[in-house]
Amino acid sequence: MLFSSLLYPVAADLPTFLREGSYAQYEQRYSTGIVYELFWNITQVNSSTAEIMIRSHGIDRNYSTGALTIVPGGGSMTIDSRNWTILQLSLPNGTQIHSSPPLGEREAFWIPTSVNETTPITNMYDQHSLPTSTGPMHFAGLPSTRSCWLTTNFYGSGNTMRRWYDKETGIVLQIETNITFMISQISALETLNATNISALTNVFQPTDFARPLMLGTLFLVAIAIITQLAVQLHPRTRIRES
Repeated sequence: MLFSSLLYPVAADLPTFLREGSYAQYEQRYSTGIVYELFWNITQVNSSTAEIMIRSHGIDRNYSTGALTIVPGGGSMTIDSRNWTILQLSLPNGTQIHSSPPLGEREAFWIPTSVNETTPITNMYDQHSLPTSTGPMHFAGLPSTRSCWLTTNFYGSGNTMRRWYDKETGIVLQIETNITFMISQISALETLNATNISALTNVFQPTDFARPLMLGTLFLVAIAIITQLAVQLHPRTRIRES
């Protein structure tokens, strides 16, 4: 963890969306045709920790039959709000997870915006992955295209995960997972389709600059017309002209 801590700045990298009420929702589309939802919501933030509530589905492996089954997942996560390492994980029923990893690793819902092609990404899913630049990409839940950092991770034969992180905010926008287990295979594509994080929902319009310029021009034209009328209608002006 010392290695990744040196790569990720602490105080200077706190995201503006790390506040109570911020959320992101993703469509979870499995290769079986079933569609679920991945959802995370920041429920509490203080000077040292942040609480994140998670709804999701995951994959359960049956070592007797070799089958893969989609099961409900999620729970809650407590992270260090300064460096985003996971301090506590709980299942939906309240049972705490005491294993490390994932305890002690960084959460994977966002990464620092200061990364580049030479910065290894390390969190609970990315294992020192060097990101590649990609985009612009279109997401149905966002008003504008996004440029992303793409990480690709290999977890043994037939098991891969690709993650697209928004460059501006660091938030993960899309996740593609492929799992091979004994005789079974399954894949999932999780794509952002709703959020209240303004850095993602706000869109710059070219008219944002043009509008005040146009209003300023109209104002000057109006002043010129009024001045011309005043000159034409003023009595002293008419005397001089006569």
